[in-house]
Amino acid sequence: RQTMANGVALIAEWLKPVVEEMKAGQFTSGYLQIDETPIKYLAPGKGKTAQGYLWTSHRPGGDKVYHWHAGRGHECLENIIPHDFRGTLQCDAYGAYRTYARKHEGIGLAGCWAHARRKFHESFLQGESKVKAALILRLIGHLYEVERELRRVRAGPRLREAFRQSRSRPILNRI
Repeated sequence: RQTMANGVALIAEWLKPVVEEMKAGQFTSGYLQIDETPIKYLAPGKGKTAQGYLWTSHRPGGDKVYHWHAGRGHECLENIIPHDFRGTLQCDAYGAYRTYARKHEGIGLAGCWAHARRKFHESFLQGESKVKAALILRLIGHLYEVERELRRVRAGPRLREAFRQSRSRPILNRI
């Protein structure tokens, strides 16, 4: 076991410069997608599992980096995001992101349509403003169609921007 542990430690040490370069690359564009996922793990000495979180950070077109933390408070973001980062974090509505953004000048938050859609879908199922919820769901579906088409043609950044301005902007205005 000790030999295996030493081997894992050695590999981790060799990979450290690669991981640091991946992390640095994520913060070059001023835009980062980030989310946390609960993970059960064995807590040494407790004889049972504990709750931890695997935070995933990603810049579209770049690498994904996974960060392990035992918690999910805004303090974790202090260890993931460099203090000099200025830009937009795309995330869900979890409060840790708002707290982090309030504490750091130059940080904006952006949501995603999947999270917004979920709320309209719940409203539709519960019968609350069913017609309005159905309209919004259909419009969000049109946004998804635009993105599918962009993926299908493997559009680059300029084409994506132009296509979104011409196709997505009118949909967003209706929403």
